[in-house]
Amino acid sequence: KKFKSVQEVAERIGKALSDKNWGFDYPKMTREYFGGMYVCLKEFYKVMKKDSYNLQVVGDQTYKSIVIPVGKIFVEMAKDIGYSDAHIKLFRTRRSTTHDIPLPEEIVVIKK
Repeated sequence: KKFKSVQEVAERIGKALSDKNWGFDYPKMTREYFGGMYVCLKEFYKVMKKDSYNLQVVGDQTYKSIVIPVGKIFVEMAKDIGYSDAHIKLFRTRRSTTHDIPLPEEIVVIKK
């Protein structure tokens, strides 16, 4: 399934690499990572009991100064699958060593 947020991030990464001879597979890798995680969230849904929780610890990433909002995308995917609630709790903030950008490490709380 295609999510607009994932497509936008992948397109921005692709544009940032358009003048390079390397990294051409990073947009594809981004789409495939979130595609794989979508499949995982669907499988978790099948085995979870009603009103049970699934916690995912994730961290936003940067590539070429492009922030990849991993937690927000997980919430979007969980709601699409049919979880009754999905929200983010900030665990801590860390720094991107390459870009000097503060990046949240978050707990994505997902309820069936």
